[in-house]
Amino acid sequence: MNRNDENNDRIVSFLCDTKGNIIDANKAFHQVFDIDLNKQTKICDLFIDDCTEELAQYHHIVINTQKPSYVRHEVTIGTKRDHFLFKRFLKTDKNKVMGVMTRIFLDERDFTQEDLENDAYKDEIKDLGEGFDFMVVTDRNGYFQYISPGTSKLLGYSLSEMIGHKRVAFMNEENAKSMMERFLLFYNNRTKFFGLQNVVRTKDGKSYTFISNGVPLFTQNGEFMGYRVTNHNLTPMMVAGMGFAADPNSVEHIIKTVKGTFHQLSSAVTQMTRIQNVVSSIARSFLRAKIDNLSDKINESLALIGQTTQVDRSYIFIFNEDRTLLSNIYEWCNEDIEPAIDMLQNLDSSVFEWSIDLMRKDQIINIFDVNAMTEEQKAERDILQMQGILSLLIVPLIYEGELIGFLGFDSVNSHKRWKDEIDMISVLAEVYSAALVRMKNEKLLMETLDRNELILNQTIEAFASIVEISDPYTSGHQDRTARLSIAIAKKLGLSGDIEKSLRYASLLHDLGKFYIPSQILNKPGKLSEIEFSLIKTHPNLGYQVLKKIDFPWPIADIVIQHHERIDGSGYPYGLIGNEILMEARILAVADVVESMSSHRPYRAALGLNAALYEIRRNKGVLFDSRVVQACLDLFEKDGFVLDSLNILT
Repeated sequence: MNRNDENNDRIVSFLCDTKGNIIDANKAFHQVFDIDLNKQTKICDLFIDDCTEELAQYHHIVINTQKPSYVRHEVTIGTKRDHFLFKRFLKTDKNKVMGVMTRIFLDERDFTQEDLENDAYKDEIKDLGEGFDFMVVTDRNGYFQYISPGTSKLLGYSLSEMIGHKRVAFMNEENAKSMMERFLLFYNNRTKFFGLQNVVRTKDGKSYTFISNGVPLFTQNGEFMGYRVTNHNLTPMMVAGMGFAADPNSVEHIIKTVKGTFHQLSSAVTQMTRIQNVVSSIARSFLRAKIDNLSDKINESLALIGQTTQVDRSYIFIFNEDRTLLSNIYEWCNEDIEPAIDMLQNLDSSVFEWSIDLMRKDQIINIFDVNAMTEEQKAERDILQMQGILSLLIVPLIYEGELIGFLGFDSVNSHKRWKDEIDMISVLAEVYSAALVRMKNEKLLMETLDRNELILNQTIEAFASIVEISDPYTSGHQDRTARLSIAIAKKLGLSGDIEKSLRYASLLHDLGKFYIPSQILNKPGKLSEIEFSLIKTHPNLGYQVLKKIDFPWPIADIVIQHHERIDGSGYPYGLIGNEILMEARILAVADVVESMSSHRPYRAALGLNAALYEIRRNKGVLFDSRVVQACLDLFEKDGFVLDSLNILT
């Protein structure tokens, strides 16, 4: 702790480590907060429900920018709620970052010139020359971090009265709203702005009109840090009606600046429009793409966005199921860049602890100069340097609050500063996240369906084999009947669902014969009337078993109807014409043709010609005319051959 802090009960002072945990505090801290530092405590724990997100954010801002921070947060301390001034700065020991020191000024009279540390922004304000009335440096959220010395004389406020405030704190509500509406266009795109007119109140109540020009500031790692803003007082010109009181050098400077940067601003808008169109195009193509083509669409889109943003490599990494490994699954490279996808598989995710920690918080990693990465980032810096990467942008892929991977862009041939494009790239990352999750879910669904179909096939085979146990002479009959049934269905141009229902119904159509005594099934002579009546019960017996199974097709109904005939002479119900399912009409023809062509215990094989003669003779009488004709065409025109191929393979 600072010695003065220890002796001043109006300055609350505490130190956080790099992870945001409070590890040391002064006497004033303990007087205000009843906190046991032996337990893990973060700054947000001190101010429950008081701008917690912003309080936590500034810890990372100070570490990433390595600049002091001055912000007035509205919080409750003790019994008093106010906009207290917070000063934060890096605490180092032998060039090693120990954490962030925070000082809260309960009485701003304790905020001294020493606390301003204006030298911290010397790189941002050097070589500006003259021609402006006052200059400020803001942080990324608009809070004043530096105030040029002439400001106090012009506006009447002391430097300590302005530090940590936003410009709108010195403007009336109407002027503040008008200025912010125009400023946000530039702020959201991280671009320069020129000629932004705004009205500021002086301490004695006067209103001065300023023209402000701003330049965005970035860290060595390419992270947006804030704006440097020069302000030109137009009030004397306006009072004089743009007459002699105007400073010609100031006006000339403004005009020259505006003209000189118009082309740059126009170019930035054109590039942003181009990127927006590309991202929109990619999103539309993903929505229209079939799942089989989505992987190709991702590869095409990486090339398109990589070329549009003028990088050397664009890629996607994905975690495995337990988040322990990372793999590069998609990659596009410029012509002169060596692909890296093959060597970037199954990487230990613990190596990327720094970046993964940020991405889990949905933070984008924007590094302008890889060589300038800190010791905390050494492991990742070494990997990037090995690949010759100079700059990179990493955007987390998050789905339903969970980090699933990241979208990355590498610049190898030159450094690249990402600014305007980042918002649209974030939108693209959301598109990729949704597409990747869709592919994963579709894959899991297909695997489940394949597994279920395999189980179903194995179950059907087991049921079909039951019949062969009781009636070995019909071995192969079910397979051949199924094969012919499917061929007839295809010949008729019927749907894939009918093919599947026919496949399973054909394999199971004689299941009921399991319950018929084998001496009757295998009897070599003519069956008696009672024996034949018993045989005729097999469709119903099979139905009683199969109706208990929830097939997605009417398997049980097809099985019970496969001996029905369209003239009503069949069994068990004597159904007529269209009362019989089309699948059952097909199975009836296939069953007769296969049975007559094959050997049976009670007779020799009658042959294919006899079987075809039988169905031709009964076309439109016993059997459906279209089904019979399709079967005849298969054998007589297409050269179809009955064999014992397993229909399930």
